[in-house]
Amino acid sequence: MTRWMQGIASTLVLLACSGTDNQPSAGDTAGSSALSTATSSSTTEHPASTPSSGTAGSSDGAVGGTTGSGPTSKPSTAPTAGTSGGTSAPAASAGAVTSTTAGAAGAAPAETITLKVTADREHLYEDNTKWLCLPGQEELCTTNLDATILRADGTMEVEHHMPATDPSFDCFYVYPTVSNDTGAVADWKAGTEEKECVTAQAGRYSRVCRVFAPLYRQVTLGAINGGAMPTATDRALGYDDVIAAFNHYLTHYNQGRGFVLVGHSQGSGVLSRLIAAEIDGRPELRKRMVSAHLLGTSVAVPEGKDVGGTYKNIPVCRKDDQAYCVLAYATFRDSAPPPSDSKFGKVANGRAVCANPAALGGGKAVLTPYLHLNQVKGGPRVTTPFVSPRDFIQGQCVDRDVYTYLELSTMNGGMSTLPSDVSADIGATWGLHLIDVHIAMGNLVDLAAKQAAAAMH
Repeated sequence: MTRWMQGIASTLVLLACSGTDNQPSAGDTAGSSALSTATSSSTTEHPASTPSSGTAGSSDGAVGGTTGSGPTSKPSTAPTAGTSGGTSAPAASAGAVTSTTAGAAGAAPAETITLKVTADREHLYEDNTKWLCLPGQEELCTTNLDATILRADGTMEVEHHMPATDPSFDCFYVYPTVSNDTGAVADWKAGTEEKECVTAQAGRYSRVCRVFAPLYRQVTLGAINGGAMPTATDRALGYDDVIAAFNHYLTHYNQGRGFVLVGHSQGSGVLSRLIAAEIDGRPELRKRMVSAHLLGTSVAVPEGKDVGGTYKNIPVCRKDDQAYCVLAYATFRDSAPPPSDSKFGKVANGRAVCANPAALGGGKAVLTPYLHLNQVKGGPRVTTPFVSPRDFIQGQCVDRDVYTYLELSTMNGGMSTLPSDVSADIGATWGLHLIDVHIAMGNLVDLAAKQAAAAMH
């Protein structure tokens, strides 16, 4: 990474997750900071440097899903051993989505699946302060998520976020590079940046699933932007933490439920490595992984195929009613395709995966974004923390030279009733990495529900 690009990433580091500097106008282009690079605990800080086809553990991982039987019966929420948390989520207000039960009533208790965890982490996540979101500790993933829907005809509508009252599946989320802690790796104290990011990127999923979001000792923004150089031990910390958190989820909460893995940037890299090492080769876990939404990452598949490459058994999601699969993409403007040194959309062997959540089968489709006010330019004044302009931006997966990516184009046409553009550019090599999640948030959440329904049948 050039020193110039390091400065840009540092300046914008919270823009993708933070609404702190938002003003009442959707046209205010604030700028505290934004998401940063996709460095995982196992690789370098260049997202395009993924492993060759068939290998695992890339910083930006791979994608997939598999065949197999669906999730088993939906038990009541299990308490976390040794903590006061783990109670069932409280009932949401009227209008909340209620999911159907997974599996038949009275089904035999599901097998408890465990992962190998280092001894020092065996009980780490029994401490609820190590979680940003957890059943009984949902505030960051259920509040401050109201959005104003903007339509081209000038009508506006406030959409109040309604968490599911009794969701039948779970979402396990790992956040991107956001830590402003000094040093190479983050500490255990949840800062504003982690809290705002989990709300912005994972909170809306609570409309359809229980959300689990662990803290982890990620490689920090300072390290990525030229500060303290992380060692191999530093890089292993975050991955090992997430393995321990996921094992705690499996042993204390899962009980046979289906789960969706959700990540962005560094979080996607960590989850990609977890999938390759712990799920891809284990049928008993593959049949519980409803899907994986790995955004802002480059994932390898063989040329012309949807399975193979980084994952051997898990295919790319290509239909709305397909479960046991993985969705991934990196976003670029139609007017600014990836340059030759782009950080995303390219893999060492084969092609990078692109699965458009609004059109998994291919083609161009209108996206349903949920953007912070500081992520759009122009448009009417609103008072909610998020804005959701409809018929505003469309996306399609394209192959251009060695790159495969989600190409975005705005549809404003000069209308004052919609924002004039998105505000998320930090340099040609990054594309619209900062809004990979937000630009299709509505589609991703709806897709998670459809995939879970497919898995249950």
